[in-house]
Amino acid sequence: MKKMPAAVLLAGFALAAAPAFAQTTPLPADAPAPAATPSKAQGFADKKFAKADTDHDGFLNADEMKAGMPRLSKHFDEVDADHDGKVSKDELDAYVAAHYSR
Repeated sequence: MKKMPAAVLLAGFALAAAPAFAQTTPLPADAPAPAATPSKAQGFADKKFAKADTDHDGFLNADEMKAGMPRLSKHFDEVDADHDGKVSKDELDAYVAAHYSR
């Protein structure tokens, strides 16, 4: 009788045991939903927004967006969903989610 290599035995054990390890304990019904992980585009937009907001008022005016996000500034009127002349973080998040996220 031939001996099986240890790697083959370990691989077989791992495959047989995988279902047992894959089981998870269900969350209680009142547990909060896990936070969604931001896309790469969203994370990039967050950093760019913070850097572009030079007056730290929580909004980007057209000049701040042009200086800090020049390519996106071409779409300022689209990003500024409520057309108040400034882009909030929520407006930028919505635009990025609709146009760049996967």
